[in-house]
Amino acid sequence: MDQASIHIRAQVGQLGNQLREKHPWLVTRQNALGGSIMVLALMLMAFAAYGYLQLNWPAWLTVVIVAIATSFIHELEHDLIHYAYFKKRPVIHNLMLLMCWLTRPGTVNPWIRRRLHLLHHKVSGTRQDVEERGITNGMPWSPLRLLMLCDGTLAMIFRHKKNRQPKHLLYTLLKGFVAYLPVGMLYFLSWYSYLAFHVSEFFELAVHWPLWFIELVPMLDILAVTLLWPFFIRSFCLNFISSNMHYYGDIEEKNITQQTQVWTSKWLWPLHLFCFNFGSTHGIHHFVVKDPFYIRQAIAKDAHIIMKKHGVRFNDYSTFKRANRYQLTK
Repeated sequence: MDQASIHIRAQVGQLGNQLREKHPWLVTRQNALGGSIMVLALMLMAFAAYGYLQLNWPAWLTVVIVAIATSFIHELEHDLIHYAYFKKRPVIHNLMLLMCWLTRPGTVNPWIRRRLHLLHHKVSGTRQDVEERGITNGMPWSPLRLLMLCDGTLAMIFRHKKNRQPKHLLYTLLKGFVAYLPVGMLYFLSWYSYLAFHVSEFFELAVHWPLWFIELVPMLDILAVTLLWPFFIRSFCLNFISSNMHYYGDIEEKNITQQTQVWTSKWLWPLHLFCFNFGSTHGIHHFVVKDPFYIRQAIAKDAHIIMKKHGVRFNDYSTFKRANRYQLTK
């Protein structure tokens, strides 16, 4: 590991340690904190759904509230992947992981994602980093990349479309689809059924929908507002931020300062609103893996000073022109 990364890891790690020394309950109540955040996020989702169904809340407000609530749940899943909560109580730990999946249904099986994410820390910025490559990191910008950011299965299909060996391509795609089973595939089936029906209705296409499907449409509409649209919006924001804040292809091995940049620009707040300020704090996680997401958020301001001093880039938007390569801007 390079000297800059060593210094950042030590100094940023000390910030987290100092916060825990000042507030010992952050350690003694860590499991309770994680569990409480999960319960509060679920309650917020339920409250938004109730408001939509019983209090005539507008659909857009419901979508926004649910998307924000699930951004907290994404952070919880990220912490759970690193065994931050209930490590010694596997039933509760795995139940929390399951709830993370059910409330963000278009994601990969979290137990499979754990393997992909831990690999990400070892090979970030390389071709072997399946997690980030799977959300378009390292691809030149185009309408196709934008489309792939919207849909994990489309990203998987198009990412392997140049493979000229049909058997290997089929095997790779099957592996990818299995990672979404069963929850993810139920999400995509519901989402595309909803889109297909309403697009055909909007353009007055002569589609003869079966009666049983017509009877399901009101339920699909409710599901879309309370789960499908929030997931779509939150997922796009997270994928856009993550795939572009990570560098790809020409970084030095084990040089953590080159793996990510930090995004703090105010114009990014609409995206950060739905992914819990991910572009500002995820780089901290690369240096200090053990800290839960709320610790990263609390120390972010001081951590950024340390990171910038030792060469971590901030607000490097020329990454869009370089397909996320690290190479210096001319």
